[in-house]
Amino acid sequence: MSIFAPNEYSVGVTKREQILNKSLHLFAERGIQATPMSLIVAESGVATGTIYHHFKSKQEIIEALYLEFKKELGKAFHHSFKQDQSFYQQFESIWRGVFEFYLREPLKFRFSQQVTHSHYIDEELKQEGLSHYQVFFDFFEAGMKKGEFVQIDLHLALELVHGGVVSLANLHLKEKINNLELNIKEAMQFAWRGITKTKSDQHE
Repeated sequence: MSIFAPNEYSVGVTKREQILNKSLHLFAERGIQATPMSLIVAESGVATGTIYHHFKSKQEIIEALYLEFKKELGKAFHHSFKQDQSFYQQFESIWRGVFEFYLREPLKFRFSQQVTHSHYIDEELKQEGLSHYQVFFDFFEAGMKKGEFVQIDLHLALELVHGGVVSLANLHLKEKINNLELNIKEAMQFAWRGITKTKSDQHE
């Protein structure tokens, strides 16, 4: 079961999942810095001793939520990917899959924006999180080998493509988008042009 259960007090949710669900809500709504461990203890509905049995600190809760988020985002990459499609169709499927995941899960999205490039996540944990994005890395590497994509560091490619998804998701969740489908197509085309070779590039 995902720790991000629809109802944190539903049947079958463990105490650990309950703690993480409440922490996710608090972090997303109040901000990580404004959410002390004492508030998590007070709001979780779980005994203090039980919380500290599972997590020694707020930092451990943040790290657990971060890794679970990365796993779920990796699944969005994987479920969207279709090997029998053209490179553009694969790109479009992955882009939309991640974007739609963010719209379905705004709390997770808001939490991720607070931690992705923060001091809360060390380099070792970042690398563990990136291991869930192998589908994207394989896709992009195949495109470079076929001469479809520019030669670029895979992690930089991920950041550049993902940045467009994040920007549009932020605008939409803040209700600053008037024509979502048009803006999705424009954002995807912008990202696609940034990673693909032009005709002159292909003849170099």
